[in-house]
Amino acid sequence: MNWLQRLFGMNRPGPAEVDPDNVVHVATLPLWQAPLIVMGLEEQGIRATFAEMTSPKTAISGRITARVFVVERDRLVAEEIIAELTAD
Repeated sequence: MNWLQRLFGMNRPGPAEVDPDNVVHVATLPLWQAPLIVMGLEEQGIRATFAEMTSPKTAISGRITARVFVVERDRLVAEEIIAELTAD
């Protein structure tokens, strides 16, 4: 029966549990927006941080970006808030 379970994918592990200490990337934004987004997230009770992610190629073109990070359990809410804050 083991080969049959593998054939139909019945032995796949269940969804992974959310690790409360795992930090995940939620958005890549222009560097000037990142501090504003982090402050907006913190106003909603979500701890966030950002890191500049500039390569020589993007620095020459003037597109300096930053990545925003949050704790994994807050990821979905943070993505919704970021979408609202960056909507035109």
